[in-house]
Amino acid sequence: MTDITFSPSTSLGQIAADHPETVSVFLDLDLDFCCGGKDSLERACSAAKLNESEVVERLVKVAGQSDSSTQGWSDSSTADLIKHLVDAFHQPLRILLPNLETLSLRVEEAHGPNHGAVLTKLRETVQAFKADLLQHLEDEETRLFPMLETGNSEEISKLIQGLNEDHLNVAAVLEQFRELTNSYTLPEDACGTWKSLWWNLQKLESDLKRHIHLENNVLFPRFTQQ
Repeated sequence: MTDITFSPSTSLGQIAADHPETVSVFLDLDLDFCCGGKDSLERACSAAKLNESEVVERLVKVAGQSDSSTQGWSDSSTADLIKHLVDAFHQPLRILLPNLETLSLRVEEAHGPNHGAVLTKLRETVQAFKADLLQHLEDEETRLFPMLETGNSEEISKLIQGLNEDHLNVAAVLEQFRELTNSYTLPEDACGTWKSLWWNLQKLESDLKRHIHLENNVLFPRFTQQ
């Protein structure tokens, strides 16, 4: 068995694409392997003030320990990858986003007297994000994905550029959620609904990072690096 090593110059996106099991490490360390996936391992560790050797040690430890939950998609067909994106991410988002809107409204109504300003801003951000992201999913499924499966449209690069900009906006909103929730720290008076809202927002963040990684670092390069 060949020992797995990671070069400091390798991008986080490439590492995650080649070794999907490393995604759990990137998520735990809050290293951006999706929208910031082009950053090298060395640069990302330096920016996050992390010890590069310790990060590499963790990556090596999990690399090669893949199972069905960390399946790689680099060698899959475009059609299979698109189906996975829709089934594993798009469809669940269509359920999760309305649920988040409902939860944020209920928490605002119940705890507004003590936490009104923050909870109102959070609810407004969730509502706007839901509308924008659902439109983004629709654009991918009705415009981009059909073109990718036929592979013969001159509009592909332009569409991908626009969707990449959407992904950067997604990353900015996820950061805004972290700021509004104080990194998902629950107050002492948090009820069960509030706990559920925080848990689902964290799930949203984790799922979106995995989702965007597969698009930015696995799917889109097939059509932008030709």
